[in-house]
Order: sequence, then structure tokens, then C-alpha cells
Amino acid sequence: QWSLAQHLKEQQEKNQKRKQNSDASHDSDNNTDLQQHSPLELWKQATALDSIGNALLEKGHYTRARMTYERALSLKQTSLSFCHTKNADLLASVATSINNIGYLRQRAGASPQDSMAAYQDSLALKRDILGMHSLSVGKTLNNIGSVHYSQQDYQLA
Repeated sequence: QWSLAQHLKEQQEKNQKRKQNSDASHDSDNNTDLQQHSPLELWKQATALDSIGNALLEKGHYTRARMTYERALSLKQTSLSFCHTKNADLLASVATSINNIGYLRQRAGASPQDSMAAYQDSLALKRDILGMHSLSVGKTLNNIGSVHYSQQDYQLA
């Protein structure tokens, strides 16, 4: 089962290894030298990847969409690691990426628990950053409701 805390810890470990091996060459899947890009550039790259992931999802290319969403999330987390203060926009963007991964899981037929785990992580982060009355919070709540509905749990839906 996927959890935000576990994913963030894994990404932090990967980023530390990258920093330690900054002079090592990157393979074709990871060809961006993160040390040479500003947090804003990384965020822009991640936003573009989110759009690509959305298009892949709509075409039913779930594996490619998952890889694209995960790369976008990784770039956002790397960008966060370079910020000295909490950046609400970037944190909200991380929460949206987690929500996208939950939606992808739901569409791809993953277990309701896997989708729900991502939605719950996203919701907690969004509520903390954006407050209870944000449209983005509402979208994640709607996704949670759709999981309950698909399980015929109409009271929770």
C-alpha cells in the first residue's frame, strides 16, 4: 500500500544519493542534472509532466502515465528540498500530484484501498495548506466519494 510518508522518505534518500554522486553521469531516464536547475525550473518541468501524464491517462496509457506522474512528483519534492521555507504553492502542487496518482490507480483498476490511500494523503496535505474550503480540497473529496460509490458504500459516498 502506498503512503506519502514512505514515498517522501524514498525520494529524500534518492536525492541525497544524487547529491553525493553529483559528478556521476545520469542515464537516459534521468537525464536532468538536478543540481543545475532552480526550484522554479524543476517545478515548471514537473507541471509540464503533469500535463503529459493527464493526456496519457485519458488515452488509457496507464503505465506511462504513472511513470510520468511519479517523475513529476519527484521533481516537485526535489524542488521543495531546495526551498528554505515552506512554499504553499509547491506543497499544494505535490498534493495534486498525489491526487493524480490516486485517480490513475482508480482508473487503472487498482484496489480501492490503494486509490484511497493516495487520496487521503493528498487530502490531508491540501487541508493543511489550502484550508477546508478550497476547490482543490473539494476535488479530492469528490474522488474519495467516487471510491466509496464504486464499493456501493452510498452513505460514505
